[in-house]
Amino acid sequence: MTLEELQSKLQDINYLVVTFQTSVALEKYYAEEIVMIEGDGTVTTGKEACRQGRAVFFNEMLVEFRESRLISQNIAVSADHAYDYVVVSNWYNDFTIRYGEQTIDNKSNQLSIGYWKDGLVVRESYNYPVVSMTVSNPAAPSMPSDTRSRRFYHGTRADLKPGDLIQPGYSSNYTERRSPWVYFSETLHAATWGAELAKGEGSGRIYLVEPTGSFMDDPNLTDKKYPGNPTKSYRSLEPLRVVGEYLDWQGHSPEEIQAMKDGIAGLEPIDD
Repeated sequence: MTLEELQSKLQDINYLVVTFQTSVALEKYYAEEIVMIEGDGTVTTGKEACRQGRAVFFNEMLVEFRESRLISQNIAVSADHAYDYVVVSNWYNDFTIRYGEQTIDNKSNQLSIGYWKDGLVVRESYNYPVVSMTVSNPAAPSMPSDTRSRRFYHGTRADLKPGDLIQPGYSSNYTERRSPWVYFSETLHAATWGAELAKGEGSGRIYLVEPTGSFMDDPNLTDKKYPGNPTKSYRSLEPLRVVGEYLDWQGHSPEEIQAMKDGIAGLEPIDD
């Protein structure tokens, strides 16, 4: 496939997306064994499984899809010989979904990274930096006594040791403005992004931590596409205590990291 042929296919895909015909795009341009990776680390393999997932979202959850708009799109020849091209797309989406008793209004960026081989998308990953959202019936804060059987992670570039306290009050990955919160997650996937996007020098690190006070769902990620907190990401006004360093983790590709950095550039975190 030539670059000109890829550009022609992308033009058609972009048209299908903005006209809410993503199912048509799936059938025309995605391989039968497509692998889709959501922002929470969920992996869907095969076109049939993707069809079913999209049917649930569009037929059972979606209330209104107001806008889907392409902000930027970049093409690169893949450094991995398993693929021909890598396409990084930044979309803005505005929609409302319903889940049980909750109704969620969502305005978000979708960063998609598509890996093309022999004229088809064979792998695609998604992340959703939230612009704004409104959700009914938000969850109540959790307390440390509720967490004894749970494992929490924190991604950073700091060199820490067991017993150290990770304090709130540092600038986030979005801006230089100091945040009153400290952020952590119950999933390795979210912590990996924290380590890779953390400011400062040195290698990214992931620590096992325990909260020392109450905490709540991180509104910068919660309800970003699906209701609830699928990335199990949290924030607290109290310090986190380091339990130990977690070493068995694998980072994202350079293309995925750069796409995420581009997607969150200029965004302001929800620090209320």
